[in-house]
Amino acid sequence: MVIWLASYPRSGNHFFRHALHALYGVSSHSIYREKPLRELYGDVKAELNRFQLEEMDRRPEPVFVKTHEMPGDDRYPAVYLIRDGRDALVSFAHYSLKEQPKGLATGGEANFKKTLGNLILYQSAFGGWASHVTAWSARPNTAIVRFDDLVSDTERSVREALRALDLDLPRTSGGVLKTFEQLRKESPANFRRGRSGSWKEEMPKDLHALFCFLCGDVLRRFGYREGMDDVPMPEHQEIRGLVVKLQHALDEERRRNTVLRSEENRRALFDVIEQHRMDLYGLRRRYLKLRGELRKALEVVELAKPVVPPKSKVAPWWKSCLTYPVLRVKGIFAPRIGVLRQHGPKPMRPPPAFREKAPVSWPKISVVTPSFNQKLFLL
Repeated sequence: MVIWLASYPRSGNHFFRHALHALYGVSSHSIYREKPLRELYGDVKAELNRFQLEEMDRRPEPVFVKTHEMPGDDRYPAVYLIRDGRDALVSFAHYSLKEQPKGLATGGEANFKKTLGNLILYQSAFGGWASHVTAWSARPNTAIVRFDDLVSDTERSVREALRALDLDLPRTSGGVLKTFEQLRKESPANFRRGRSGSWKEEMPKDLHALFCFLCGDVLRRFGYREGMDDVPMPEHQEIRGLVVKLQHALDEERRRNTVLRSEENRRALFDVIEQHRMDLYGLRRRYLKLRGELRKALEVVELAKPVVPPKSKVAPWWKSCLTYPVLRVKGIFAPRIGVLRQHGPKPMRPPPAFREKAPVSWPKISVVTPSFNQKLFLL
């Protein structure tokens, strides 16, 4: 059974996966490419495709799979981790800059502000924070876990999420739940600060006002009201400009989604081809293995067969009686090999017809014998 571990990026997904492995010994997987951190998440299978997910869903045990995508048309149960959008976007901007070749080393605060502004305004990353939270929270059979509760009381948050999905997993005895500081030392790319309210220090006031204007309703719905009362709302002229920019961004997003759909179809076809290729490879290996086993079995059968001596042929009595006289007669009348003068030499005379037309000069004849000194026999 597949269970989604869904969240907007930088909302505690990695921390929840580590808690699952440490408390219950359960490995979690991902649909993205990532480094295999076996000590934190167990035996991870990355870049899972649709066919692998369908195969995992047929298993009786729960299989947890990480995703940041918007919810699809599947009916898999899900654990959704929600975090204050301001903290999530600040952390996501830092993470995006670290993934770039230059990062914060060149550009500094200006580069960070530009990246954060693009994430807030265009909301192209995974549909935007507000749309992402709204879609997943309204999905049936989905347990909601707040990032603040996960960090403050990890064991209780994980236990209640599993209970909400009717999952009864046995506790493991050898697992060690590490603190956020320990995880940050082992994997600083996935674990940055691990606390709420960092947006107060890192989010500029104008971008904070823009985010509250666009996503304020969702923030209030989930209880993130801190700092919203003193936010200066943008002027009407600014709002009009933002609406135009957002309209262009939505048009661009629709165009990209159309391209992505065709790309997804192409990838699905490649997945089918790859799956058939792997099946053929497995069948070939199985065939070679069975052929080798068959050869060994045939050798064992041949060695186990009893050795039957060939039947001796007994000659009739009359043949044995005639054998010696026949050999004696053959010895008398048969040519004797190796004896040169058996009949004596005879002169060579041409016939009379040939002597009447004899040439003036006789031709020279060369005689080649197959063995030494047999020319005497020919003469």
